Amino acid sequence: MNSTTQPLAEAPPTEAKRRWSRVVATLTALAVVPVLLAACAGGAPSASNSTGAPKAGGTMKVGSPSPNAAPDPVTMYDPGSINVVQQVAEYLVWSENDGTLSPMLATSWDSSADAATWTVTLRDGVTFNNGSPLTATDVVASIDRLIAPDSVSSAASSFAGILTVGHTVATDAKTVTFTLDRPFADFPYLISSANYNTVILPADYDGDFLHNPVGTGPFTLTSYDPNTGAVYAKNPSYWDASKVYLDGVTMTFFTDYTALSSALLSRSIDVAALVSYSANQPLYSSDQVVLQSTNAVGGTFLAMRTDTAPWDDVRVRQALALTIDREALKQALQGGQGVIANDHIFADLYGQNVTVPQRDKNIDEAKSLLAAAGHAGGLTATLSAPQSAAAMAQLIQQMAAEAGFTLTLDLQDDATYYNAPWLEVPLGLTGWASRPTASQFLSLAFTSDAIWNTAHWSNAEFDGLVAQYEATVDKTARAALAQQIATLMHDQVPQIIATWPENAIATLPDVHGVPVSASAYTELAHAWLDR
Repeated sequence: MNSTTQPLAEAPPTEAKRRWSRVVATLTALAVVPVLLAACAGGAPSASNSTGAPKAGGTMKVGSPSPNAAPDPVTMYDPGSINVVQQVAEYLVWSENDGTLSPMLATSWDSSADAATWTVTLRDGVTFNNGSPLTATDVVASIDRLIAPDSVSSAASSFAGILTVGHTVATDAKTVTFTLDRPFADFPYLISSANYNTVILPADYDGDFLHNPVGTGPFTLTSYDPNTGAVYAKNPSYWDASKVYLDGVTMTFFTDYTALSSALLSRSIDVAALVSYSANQPLYSSDQVVLQSTNAVGGTFLAMRTDTAPWDDVRVRQALALTIDREALKQALQGGQGVIANDHIFADLYGQNVTVPQRDKNIDEAKSLLAAAGHAGGLTATLSAPQSAAAMAQLIQQMAAEAGFTLTLDLQDDATYYNAPWLEVPLGLTGWASRPTASQFLSLAFTSDAIWNTAHWSNAEFDGLVAQYEATVDKTARAALAQQIATLMHDQVPQIIATWPENAIATLPDVHGVPVSASAYTELAHAWLDR
């Protein structure tokens, strides 16, 4: 991800861009409208819906999206593939719902005073399911594999300008030192579950995961069929095996969300991952299932090309933002779930106590701004969107019309839209997965050199503030910078961020220990069945 006032490393290869485009598209498509899934439990998850003493035994049946390609930890980009891999392979650190980090394969992570050097200590007694011990050498190889110059992993973009090959070193068998290209206070999140490709694999991993599904996780993959699903058995050598209660897991793939809902209601499956209000209405109205939810920071943003008329005039951007009835959007698209957003990235979930006056619908002011910008008679433009965000596009079209905006909809299938157009259209909707830190959004989508800066926004003051924010460790100083960044984003409004989603997972009542996940993960390490 790019996020300083200076040019950073070159963007990753086109294929890597396409892969991330597809994960954005897939996450949005799974939600149908902007209801994505939010951050989840840790290496020792404190699962919701977990009551009484856990019972050992049984096989849990999980409904999951179908993988878009053969699952591989290095190149996976869609929720289906990630679900397959994460039962077998693990992260150094786990990102929790509240944005805190929990130990997983790493027991501690410490930085130098300037946040430019990070030292990670590995857990003792961890082995891969092939019998080899986890060492610092495996961590070095896993990270260097992701950020190699020829890497097509989505993670390459996350580390761009922050960490390069050769700067991750095994100090001893259980200690890894990361020497960053520049200070980055949120670095632990880049080596956590928040950066989904960073599962740790053996140093000699050859890329053929389905034929050699190696990892340190709670389960082993015993069979895989791309058309039907995957089967897992409990990993007897797991480092926390006493807290793995299931004998195994059967994962069934779904491409149809009506079928997913029906499967849970008929008890053909125990868990329905990635449910949303819009796509799984029968589950939201049933008393036969348990829905767990959590706030998230993600959703669908409306980008306006700040380098292209008429969106290069801030008054036009502000006018469009003033036409949006945020509560109505939340009710219509999210069933009232979630939180109203305010055209900046610092949601309350990030805990920085940013205070910016809420932008509410104000048609009179919107008309006045349009007139001042030379569009007293109204403005005609095209609103582009993936088909999965069609409902949101239609609502925006209707709302904007009240102030004189005539928006023609350009709806494209998700695969086509996210292959290229989403980065170039003058006015377009983009779906974003939830991220546990603001810096991940800032450096991905808003700074001048960000490779997914859909608004093509370039503001030197903003870039400088973000660079300071990312290099600052002190919480008070960071909060002050966050306030300045949020105010600038709100005033300049390169993107309209109207709502934050609340995300959900559905289970049968006798399923326990399966927490809701912010990043579309299905965490089963401590799951159990009360049967």
